[in-house]
Amino acid sequence: MSDFEDMCRLETAKRFFWPISNFEDLHELLAWWRLRKSVRMTLNIRQRITYYVAPHWIESIRQEATMTGDTQGDVLERALVLYFTGKGDAS
Repeated sequence: MSDFEDMCRLETAKRFFWPISNFEDLHELLAWWRLRKSVRMTLNIRQRITYYVAPHWIESIRQEATMTGDTQGDVLERALVLYFTGKGDAS
C-alpha cells in the first residue's frame, strides 16, 4: 500500500471518529435534551391535531409568536383559553 493510500485512509478515519471531549459534550447535550423533554411532557401535555383555518389566522398566530418569542402553539392555546373560558391567562 502506498503512502498516499495510507494518508487517504487516515483522513477518512478522522472524519468518522470524534475526540473523547466531543463525546462528553454530546452526552451532556443528550442529558439536557432528555430532561427538557420530560419536563415539557409533565408540565405541558399537548396533542397534535390538524384543523383547517383561514390563512389570515395562521399568519396572525405566526406574527404574534414572532413578537412575543412564544411558540405558535402557546399563542394558539392562549387564544383558545380566552375564547372558551373568558380568562386572559392560560396558566
